[in-house]
Amino acid sequence: IQLIGNDPNALAQAMDILESYQYDAYDLNLGWPDSDALQEHSGGALLTTPELVALLTRTMVNATNKAVSAKIRIGFDNYSINALEIAMLIEQEGADFLTIHGRTVEAGYAGQVNLDIIKAVKDAVTIPVIGNGDIVDGPSADRMFKRTQCDLVMIGRAAMKNPRIFSEINAFLQGDHLPPLSRAEHKKIIADYRLLSKKTNSKASLASSFFKYKT
Repeated sequence: IQLIGNDPNALAQAMDILESYQYDAYDLNLGWPDSDALQEHSGGALLTTPELVALLTRTMVNATNKAVSAKIRIGFDNYSINALEIAMLIEQEGADFLTIHGRTVEAGYAGQVNLDIIKAVKDAVTIPVIGNGDIVDGPSADRMFKRTQCDLVMIGRAAMKNPRIFSEINAFLQGDHLPPLSRAEHKKIIADYRLLSKKTNSKASLASSFFKYKT
């Protein structure tokens, strides 16, 4: 489960509550570019205060025996690229792994990811590093692995357009490919999605998701 916030005391209280559930790991969001989060000095804004990043990470690590990780970006903007400093702090405070998105917070999702900085982070720490950003298919996942030597990749927005992306990437990396889905298979995926959305009381727009998937 992923947490976001800037108050160590509130984070400790949240961890205390969550420990009663069966979560496998906890992740601290240090990269979200959402304007509301930034105004509250949460998400990506925390990259501008490394000492607070260290304190929040330490708070989570001390609150659980489960795995703790953090998701970061390469920096807040092009004038404050500090991914190496942040990554090493996160490791020093006891995190088990980290994920890095190859853009700045200010860039949002515009422009290309910086694979060189992800590679530099991978070289700078000993904990596993997960590469994230612009992974939309098998070739882009393969490029992330080869250029950065990251341990794993994380898929984000691309899964909204193609729910089969995980299987397709796995097949590609194993030198295989999946055949195109039949019309019946498309319908089943949509039906399963509708059922899951209803079961979880999702507030997301089904029409929007279907459109992205269809296109």
